[in-house]
Amino acid sequence: MNSFFFILFNAVMLDAINLQNHVQTNFTSSGLIESRDYKLVKGSSCPTSFVPLTTNWEDCRDAAISLGFSGDSVQYVDYRYPWGTSRPAGCFRSDGNGRFHFNTGPGGGSQGNDYILCTRDRIIIVDPENNGKKCGDPGDLNRIFDLRNEEASEKNCKQRCNEDVQCVAFSGIWNGWCIGCKEELNTVHPDAIAFKTAVASQGTASPTTPPTAFPPAPTLDNHQQECWNAGGCYDSGIDPCPWCGVHDGSVMYCCRQIDHNCGETDFNPQRTGHQCVVKPSAG
Repeated sequence: MNSFFFILFNAVMLDAINLQNHVQTNFTSSGLIESRDYKLVKGSSCPTSFVPLTTNWEDCRDAAISLGFSGDSVQYVDYRYPWGTSRPAGCFRSDGNGRFHFNTGPGGGSQGNDYILCTRDRIIIVDPENNGKKCGDPGDLNRIFDLRNEEASEKNCKQRCNEDVQCVAFSGIWNGWCIGCKEELNTVHPDAIAFKTAVASQGTASPTTPPTAFPPAPTLDNHQQECWNAGGCYDSGIDPCPWCGVHDGSVMYCCRQIDHNCGETDFNPQRTGHQCVVKPSAG
């Protein structure tokens, strides 16, 4: 009986930890977190019908927040580092510290538990050129859905079109009707509001707010200072630690002397825990 309660207690505690971290609770059997518009997938490749989110760091941050992440994991999305092809393209959740970053390089690689954040490969946009049109007349074989009355809201119509790969366009008069179409809208109907599908951008757009420059401005130099608790850098030297800052022109990492990620470097021998150091290769 005691062993039963011990197992039950451990299960409850594990659920609580997973809920706090927003990581495991939404994982499917495929090893990903998903919503209607986004998927967070281990590695550097997106599944069918999804593409890397490569627009800008603000979109990366907002997508991560929509998936339930908060706090430290989304506070450093604007931090730029030249990952190039070594990490996933665009928005990804980093191995080690679990923070979201935005790779402006071509991407294609990954390390450890990197997760790429993917968005749908098509989006729905307004189509003002086809306002005042609908999809054929009643019985037209190109009609793929027909919502009426309170079901005919803009939100419901977008969702139905998103869920149907045949949907090319739709139009409607909200709270009256909304009709989806396999082809462009072609029949006149006054006051109808039109939408259409478009391919999501796979290029890198200029961010609306410039990302943090790399290396970061040398306003911080916490060389050889404790950084695990004070700086919140938990990846043992995988990525630069923003809290550590820059020392003699080189970014610093949060490491212990036993961490292989930092090698032989200028550790303070009086500290046994994590401290801010410059990697030999970064000097």
